[in-house]
Amino acid sequence: MPVTDHQKQVTRIGARGKDRSTGFVLLVFPFGETEGRCNYISNGADRKDIVKLLREQANRFDTGTN
Repeated sequence: MPVTDHQKQVTRIGARGKDRSTGFVLLVFPFGETEGRCNYISNGADRKDIVKLLREQANRFDTGTN
């Protein structure tokens, strides 16, 4: 199934348009990948916001905070 089909399915879980209150990001990567590459899809977040989210989450993982 193409990635866009997965995105459509996941988007159906939540509200649409202005009523959305929850965002999602799905990261997909091949096992054994050694260069750290992956693909992602989201339900409309800007790329810069996704990068910020990932940096903040990585910091939480590094410091052991939730």
